[in-house]
Amino acid sequence: MLSQPMATNTSQNLRQLAAEAGLPLSEARKLLRCARLPEPHASQRIKGRPLRRVRRALDLGAEPGSGPAQGQLTRGEIDARILGPLLRKGKVGRTRTTPIENAYGHGIPDDQKAEAKERVEELLRTGILREKRSQSRRHVYLSSEGRALSEAIRESLRREAEK
Repeated sequence: MLSQPMATNTSQNLRQLAAEAGLPLSEARKLLRCARLPEPHASQRIKGRPLRRVRRALDLGAEPGSGPAQGQLTRGEIDARILGPLLRKGKVGRTRTTPIENAYGHGIPDDQKAEAKERVEELLRTGILREKRSQSRRHVYLSSEGRALSEAIRESLRREAEK
C-alpha cells in the first residue's frame, strides 16, 4: 500500500518569523507593509497561504526550512540588483527614466529573470518604482520612496558583507 504524504499543518507567529529571519519585530512589520500584507499581532498564529506570503515577504522561502537554493539570489539581493543601478545612474524622477527591460535584464542570472520581472511589477504596484510610457514603450524610474528603500537595502547589504 502506498503511503500518502502528510499535509503539514504548521503555523507560526510574526515574532517567530522575525527571529528566524534575524530581524527585529519592527523591521519585519516594515517589510510586511512594503509588501502590502496585513500586519498580524506579534503572537497571532499564521498558517496556510497567509503564512507562505509572510514567509516570502521576509525572504524565508514558502515553507519552514526552505530558504533560497544554493547559488540563487534571495529576494533582497534581487531588489538590490534592480534598485541599485537605478539609484547609481540617477534614474530618480520622471525626467530620468530607463526602459523597463533594463531594470530586470541586467545583473540577474538567466534562470531568475522571470522572478526579477515579477518583482519589478510588484515594485511598480507598491509605488517604489514609477512608470512612464514613452512612444509605446514602458520606462521606469525610482520614486522618492524607492530611493530611500534602495539606499536602505544597499546599506544593509554593506553591513552584511562586513560581518
